[in-house]
Amino acid sequence: LERDVVLVCDLTELVRAHSLDQQSVVITTRRATLMQYAGRDAEAIPFLHEALELDSTFFHARAELAVAFVATGQLDSARRVVPRAMLSPGSGEAAMPTWVFVHLGDTATARHLVGEYEAARKQTYVAADALAAMYASLGDSTRALQLLEEAADERAFTLVFLANYPMFNSLHKSARFRRLVERIGVVPPPA
Repeated sequence: LERDVVLVCDLTELVRAHSLDQQSVVITTRRATLMQYAGRDAEAIPFLHEALELDSTFFHARAELAVAFVATGQLDSARRVVPRAMLSPGSGEAAMPTWVFVHLGDTATARHLVGEYEAARKQTYVAADALAAMYASLGDSTRALQLLEEAADERAFTLVFLANYPMFNSLHKSARFRRLVERIGVVPPPA
């Protein structure tokens, strides 16, 4: 129920924002993001197509569309749209392609992306929560949780979505993950 209340409140604001600026690729993409966080991936897909009509190169929309396709079982479609280039290492969406490649059975590409971000981390800031999502996608829950705790110590703002982010679904039953969610103070995922 709490997720639905948050979705309705935030979605109302995004619908209003979209009515004011229908050419904003970010607003259009974020409408889809909220749908995905509510587990309504099929409903997110048209908004992501709309966003890509505004800007076919927008990484966030392409990555989220690939995630939505995987979530709805459309693997061939996901394979066609998943971004293969690195996103700015400071972005939480950077992990989405890794998760998609794992679900497509291409763990070699997923591991390659993780390697690129690990290498970038030696030179510049890389969002710890994004890297955590990559490791969670690959099944390395120990490293993922270590990085999530680091992100919490850094007060990463994206952790407010921790319980809704599909890349962390594999961690939901972990007591360590649940303690982290409680520490951050977000609505926990369903048990």
